[in-house]
Amino acid sequence: MNKRQTVWNRLQEEMKAKRKRPDPRGKGKSKKSGSAPHELIVQRLASEPDNKQTFRPVQPREFVAFPYEDLTLTNLKKACADHYSLPASLCDVLVTNKGPSCTSIEQIPHRKDKVRVYLVRFVVGQDYGEDSYHSHTQDVQEELFDNDSVHCTTGALSAPVRKANASNNPKATYGSFSVSTKFPASVSIASLLEAGKLVKPVAKKKLLLNFEQFDIASRQWKDAMEVESAVDSEKFSSGGFRDAYHCVLTGKSTKQNIPNHWVIKMYNDKSKEAIGSQFNTNIESHCRKQVQMHEVARHLTKKFKSQAPKEMGECFQYNHVYFTTINEQPATVEEFVPGPFAKLINNDGKKAKPPEDADDALKDLFAKAECLVHYTYESSNQQLMLLDIQGSGYCLYDPEIATNVLMDANSMEFYFCCGNCSSVGITGFIDAHECNDYCKMMGLSQP
Repeated sequence: MNKRQTVWNRLQEEMKAKRKRPDPRGKGKSKKSGSAPHELIVQRLASEPDNKQTFRPVQPREFVAFPYEDLTLTNLKKACADHYSLPASLCDVLVTNKGPSCTSIEQIPHRKDKVRVYLVRFVVGQDYGEDSYHSHTQDVQEELFDNDSVHCTTGALSAPVRKANASNNPKATYGSFSVSTKFPASVSIASLLEAGKLVKPVAKKKLLLNFEQFDIASRQWKDAMEVESAVDSEKFSSGGFRDAYHCVLTGKSTKQNIPNHWVIKMYNDKSKEAIGSQFNTNIESHCRKQVQMHEVARHLTKKFKSQAPKEMGECFQYNHVYFTTINEQPATVEEFVPGPFAKLINNDGKKAKPPEDADDALKDLFAKAECLVHYTYESSNQQLMLLDIQGSGYCLYDPEIATNVLMDANSMEFYFCCGNCSSVGITGFIDAHECNDYCKMMGLSQP
C-alpha cells in the first residue's frame, strides 16, 4: 500500500507541474484587459417567432465590424445597429433561436469546437405617432413619458412594445423590455355590458400596391417592390394636409424580408385645393416631391452619422418612404415607426422645450436635434436647413426642408413642399440657437 501511495502522489505532483508549465505556443496566456475581436459573425433573425416559437434567419450570416474595445452586450447592439442601419434600441440579442433574450454578454453560449455566432433580431413595435396628426394624442410631452406599462432598462426613447404570444405566460420578456399581463383593478358593470354587444372589426381593403422609390444619386424613380396588402378603410389619424391609414402585408408578401406594418398617407380634399391654387401644381407632383424631400433628409442624416465621432453616440435616421397609388390617388407609404412621438424642432425653426424633469438621455436627444439642424445648414453652404425634427427616439419621420431661396429662378418652381418656410424658418432657428457640446464635436461654427 505504501509503494502504491508513493506512485500515486508522484503522479499527482507531475500533473500539477504540467498544468503550471507555460505553453510554448502561448495558448495559456490570458487575454488582455479590454481586448475584443475586430469583427463578429452575426446571424440576423426574424423580428417575430413562427408558429413553432422559433426565430428564423432572414438573411445569411455576415461579418459585422466591431470597433469597440470591450465586448459587452451594449457594444454588440451598437455594432449590429450600425451594420444594419437600424436603431440600437430595437436590437435584441438571443441565447438561441428560440430565445430567451440576453441581459449580459456572459449568457451567450460558446463552445470551443464551434465558431461563435451572435443571434440578433430587431424588434417590431406597436405604437405610432406624428406631430401633424394630433387626433389620437392629448399632449406630446405627456405621451412621451407615459410608459407605465413598459419597463425599460436601457433608457432608450424609441423602445417598442411587443405583445406576448403565449397567453398562458404571466409575463413575456423581449430583450430589455417586459410586458406584464395584468388584470384591470376595476371594470365597471357598464363596461362589461358594452363588451356584450357586437364590436365590428375594422374594414380593410385588399390591394396590390406598387412601391416606387426615388434614387437621390441618379435623380430617377425606380420600381422598388410590389406587395399584397390590407389597408384600413378608416383613417386612424389626420393632419392639416393628409390622412393616415394602417396597412399590413398579406399573402406571399408576408414572407418577404421587409417590415409587415406600414402607414399610408393620402391628401385630403382641403389640401388638394390649396396645393393646386397656391403652389400651381397637382397632387401627384407634390406627393412625389414629398418622397424626394424625405430622401434628401435621409441622405443628410446618413452623412451626419458618417462624420460624427464615437463620442456622439446614437444618431438620428430616417427610413425609406415610397410613392404609390390607391384607386388612382397618389399616396406615400412608409414603415410603421414604433414608440412614443416627440417634436424636437418645428418647421419654423423654433425648438421645442424638454420638460423640466427630463433625464440626461432626453436632454441629449434635444441637443443632438439642434446639432443636426445646424450641421445641415453649414454643410449645405447655408443653402438649406433640415427642420421639423420629430419622430420616436432617434427614428425620425415627416421632415420639412427650408431653403435660402424659395423658388428656382428659371422655372419659378417652389423648392420641396408646402412646409418650406424658407428664410423665416432658417432665421427662426439661427436666432435661438446656441452651439452645444455636440456642435463642438462636429466642428461647427456659430451661425
